[in-house]
Amino acid sequence: MAANPKKVYPVRMKVTETHPTCAAGHKVGDEWIWEDTTPPGICSSIFACSFNAYLALRYGGKEPEAEKVLQSRPGEHGAEGYTNEAMTMIYRRCPDPNKRVVISLERIVDDLDKKSETPSGDKSQ
Repeated sequence: MAANPKKVYPVRMKVTETHPTCAAGHKVGDEWIWEDTTPPGICSSIFACSFNAYLALRYGGKEPEAEKVLQSRPGEHGAEGYTNEAMTMIYRRCPDPNKRVVISLERIVDDLDKKSETPSGDKSQ
C-alpha cells in the first residue's frame, strides 16, 4: 500500500513591529511567501531566528515552544501571546537588542484545510 504524502504548506512571513528601526531596512508590512527556498531580501538574523518555526509550519506541525509567551510583547499576540489559537502562526523577535524586529510566520492553508481542522488545530480523524 502506498504511503499518503504529507501536505506541505507555503508560509507567509511578515514584519509586524520594528523598535525603533531595523538595521537591515525591514519595515512594518514587509511580507514574503516562503516555500522551497528562502525569499530574497530576508536578513540573516531574521532567517536564523525563524527557520525552526518555518519548518514546523511548512510541514503541518507546531513548535514545541509554541506554548511560551513571546518575551518582548506578552499577551498581545494571539493565544498565549506567542501564536494564534489554531497554532498556524508563530511570532519571532530578531536577536538584535538595539534594533528589535518582530515578525509573524503563518501557514497558508486553503479552505479545504480549514474545514478539516478541529478548534484545537488538530486534523479530524
